[in-house]
Amino acid sequence: MRKLVSVLLTLAVAVSLMVVPAVTSASPGAPTIDGIVSAGEWDGATVIDVASGMGTVSVIAHTDYMYVLFNVTDSTDARKGENKVGNDQIGLNINPTSGASWGLPCDIIFQTGADPAAWGGTSSGVTDSWETDWAIDGTQMSLLPTDLETMTVYNYTTHIRISEWKVPLASIGPSAGDTLKVGGAIDVGDGSSYVYPIGLDWANASTYADILVQQPSSAVGLTASVPDIVAISASPSAIDFGTLHPGQTSGEGVVTVTNIGTHIVNVDASVTGSTLFTNNLQLVVSGSWATGPAWTDVITGLLSSKSQNVRTHLVVPSDYTPTGTETGLLVFEATAV
Repeated sequence: MRKLVSVLLTLAVAVSLMVVPAVTSASPGAPTIDGIVSAGEWDGATVIDVASGMGTVSVIAHTDYMYVLFNVTDSTDARKGENKVGNDQIGLNINPTSGASWGLPCDIIFQTGADPAAWGGTSSGVTDSWETDWAIDGTQMSLLPTDLETMTVYNYTTHIRISEWKVPLASIGPSAGDTLKVGGAIDVGDGSSYVYPIGLDWANASTYADILVQQPSSAVGLTASVPDIVAISASPSAIDFGTLHPGQTSGEGVVTVTNIGTHIVNVDASVTGSTLFTNNLQLVVSGSWATGPAWTDVITGLLSSKSQNVRTHLVVPSDYTPTGTETGLLVFEATAV
């Protein structure tokens, strides 16, 4: 009597990597000039308080542009004839001449009318650069720089004025690490001029705000390797075909193969170990019994999280003479479709 005990162990895991396309990030620290304060776009700005609690001015300086946000209160309404002439403006002085009257000349003076109804415009609460003055070293420019941007949105209900500017610094040409002196005035409320910083003395450069010039950020290409997993499991981990005699065929063993990865897979199989298994173990492939040692496409198109049963049995040749316990290893291997 020959006792043939077979052990079936099945496990195969393959992992592939898929490189995703490059992702480009927006340039950090360069706010969009649209009169809307979007979340995060003014993070890292220097915030300057306006006198008399009339609001704040936020400033970001790069070597190419200065970005300025005015978030201020304006209690008058030019549509009603209030404060129409010579007011409803905001201004910016950069690098004054210390000790000189009004600190002039400055490297740049920039001011704009911020209430369109006061300047003959519409009463929509939106204005842009058509009503802007631009002076360099005390000389008024006949044309605005083409890359100068400014947009103001005024809420006539809350009396809050949001004005965003993108001011070119080409005429100054600062380097990263330089400090620019910034101060200015806002005509709001009852027609008075409210300065920033608080305590600003136009002729004293030390009372202006110090704005650190930073290297402008540029778009950064990002690539990432994301694991796209090809993996299967098989159970049970062992099949005992029992005691067999020459010429006998075992009962069927059923192996359940499960796709535990993220890809649709095809599954191949192979067997190693005793020659009893490598020459005589059979699997059902495409509906028919087939003998190893290798089987191709035992399972095709197995979806993620799906399982399929594989039938197997062992045919002992009639002239088989060895005795004792025989063992083998059946391995299933998945390939992404």
